[in-house]
Amino acid sequence: MLSGKKAFTGETLTDTLAAVVRAEPNWNDLPTNTPPSIRQLLRRCFTKDPKQRLRDSYDIWRLDLSDTPAATPFIQTQFNERCSRLSPDGHWLACVSDESGRDEVYIQSFPQPGSKIQVSTSGGDQPVWSRHGSKLFFRGDGAIQEITFQPGSPPSVSKARSLFPDSFESPQAGSHTGYDVFPDGRFLMIQAGSQSDAASEIVVVVNWTEELKRLVPLGKD
Repeated sequence: MLSGKKAFTGETLTDTLAAVVRAEPNWNDLPTNTPPSIRQLLRRCFTKDPKQRLRDSYDIWRLDLSDTPAATPFIQTQFNERCSRLSPDGHWLACVSDESGRDEVYIQSFPQPGSKIQVSTSGGDQPVWSRHGSKLFFRGDGAIQEITFQPGSPPSVSKARSLFPDSFESPQAGSHTGYDVFPDGRFLMIQAGSQSDAASEIVVVVNWTEELKRLVPLGKD
């Protein structure tokens, strides 16, 4: 994190939820050299007004790290784009979009948007490039999938083939990728635990809605 601190805190879970609803992050916690464009982007992400809020932050932005850093949208549509991964040569961007009605994996030219191709056909998520950039891996159809990639306009990709069943954990799924691939082609993944490994303690918060109402009273018209 830029500030090294949590945006919202509280002594209890209810206090934290109340802070998310009613409080503003302490913008003074940001480093003094944080570029204005980054501050503006963060304010749009945290604003309480849904009409002004950046749409779930599910667009892909580009951060220019020049002498005057600036953040600009690279892919910004009415759909959700996420899990972007830049190819090793820096000329192609793999990402996930739901523009077809479900999550699929696409490859898009970079830094100038142009050639674009869909590489998954039965749903796809969490793309990862091979270290030499000639292959792209992704999760889809209950397995780890692989396609070969050849740059061009448009690029050429092979039909996806399943490498092995995907029975592995996917921590922080959504905009995060829960695995990686070593240069030698081996996969780093998290083995799913057995039921006996599950936590034996369950914490139940009773009457938390009333506590939330007390902390965040509803305004009157």
